[in-house]
Amino acid sequence: LVQLLPAPAHVANRGQFVDSFFIQKITDSNDNLIYEHVVQPDQVVSEQTAYLMTDMLRTVVSNGTGSRVKSRFKHNDRVPIVGKTGTTSDDYDLWFVGFSPDVTLGLWVGYDKPSKLKDTNRAKYLWADVMNELVESVPDLFVTESFEKPDGIVTKTVSKVSGKLPSELVLQEKLTV
Repeated sequence: LVQLLPAPAHVANRGQFVDSFFIQKITDSNDNLIYEHVVQPDQVVSEQTAYLMTDMLRTVVSNGTGSRVKSRFKHNDRVPIVGKTGTTSDDYDLWFVGFSPDVTLGLWVGYDKPSKLKDTNRAKYLWADVMNELVESVPDLFVTESFEKPDGIVTKTVSKVSGKLPSELVLQEKLTV
């Protein structure tokens, strides 16, 4: 899971990779600073690419394999979430990695020795439960209301039939997405 989290984290962070760290600051008993971690972001994909990836992950939660997360997450009205489900082909490992504009969280469910898991939604439910607790106990972490669309993104209506710009007939028949 530790190896999995940097990918969605940089997508959530508008394309900037920030290396994980455990210690933010160390002070002595007189409150003198001994050490402070300095974040050094590295732009690994464009903001536009990160936004498009986020937009695709939105459908995983809204009406895809992660829709159970949305139904269990209590704060859909104020904290937007996106994510990706995962499993091994034999259901020995399950995970859900998701993020809001402010927090990235990954959750893995499995055993040290491979054993089939009966409830294949468990990682999704646990993820939603942990995020619910975070929102309720540390609301200051969740200050961003939406995934901000960067400049350079163009939205177009396309035909469900051809995938191209719709003709007048396609528009009349409402065969667009």
